[in-house]
Amino acid sequence: APVASLTPGGRDAVYEAAPVEPELPWWKQRRIKVLMTIICILVIALTAGLGVAFSRSIPIAEAENSSNDSITTATSTAATAPTEPPNSLPPTQPPTEPSYKCFADRNELKPVVNRYVEDGCGSLPLCTASIVETYGWPMREWCVDDVTNMASLFEGLDTFDE
Repeated sequence: APVASLTPGGRDAVYEAAPVEPELPWWKQRRIKVLMTIICILVIALTAGLGVAFSRSIPIAEAENSSNDSITTATSTAATAPTEPPNSLPPTQPPTEPSYKCFADRNELKPVVNRYVEDGCGSLPLCTASIVETYGWPMREWCVDDVTNMASLFEGLDTFDE
């Protein structure tokens, strides 16, 4: 690099300076921004295209021998039932809840409540099978619609906690 020195005549050497722009990080450079925008657009287009492709149902296969179509009669065509697409499931009935015995009155409910608490039926493994199979579990699922008097039903049952 030339060094400025005094010349005879008293003139100093003058250098032209070009402004230097600082180097930007790669994620701020214009060409990277343009490239990333193009990639994002392509990814969005690809996912939209795949979403449409995966949402289509599988078409039902056509008859194997199209040349035999002219030979078949109307009765044989009417006898064949339309087939469902291979990706459909057969219709099912919704699961039914088991029906449990309903309590008729307080006199029927009180001894079962006492036994429920004594057996520690707050946890299903501790509960006797006869109570679970007859009335259900937990107690909040019991059918007590016909019981009109529940006064003091849990009196003295200090271990009950449901």
